[in-house]
Amino acid sequence: MPKRRIPLWDLLGLSAVIAFVGVPSGLVYRQVQHEKANTALIAAVKNNDTAGVMAALNRGADINAKDMNGRTALEQAVVAENVEGVRILLERHANLIIPTSEGTSILSEAIRLRGDAPEEPALRQIVALLKKAGAKEERGQGRP
Repeated sequence: MPKRRIPLWDLLGLSAVIAFVGVPSGLVYRQVQHEKANTALIAAVKNNDTAGVMAALNRGADINAKDMNGRTALEQAVVAENVEGVRILLERHANLIIPTSEGTSILSEAIRLRGDAPEEPALRQIVALLKKAGAKEERGQGRP
């Protein structure tokens, strides 16, 4: 029977290995906490969880971080038709210039979604909030 190899981090613990290779453990801990806050922010926005959005932002989530699909929290809020999420993110100065995962402006994306569901009041409110915040529509984009 072959001997089982046990990774160094299993024997010593991750923080010991980090110290061994010269990475300050506090830096790694802060990075992990930051990533958890970013993930929590995206999840809260998707689930229309206003308290969760506020909690994640208060824990230091990067308001402009992208998820694994390249979507920011603001884009996720627009797609989820989360009016309160959009409002909070805009109040906290989410970047309106970052292109969406489709490469368009956030306002163009909201208008496109509104075109797919013209009777949806949430999307009308979201478009109005984005315009009031100064979001710009791309040329050639607009309601079909």
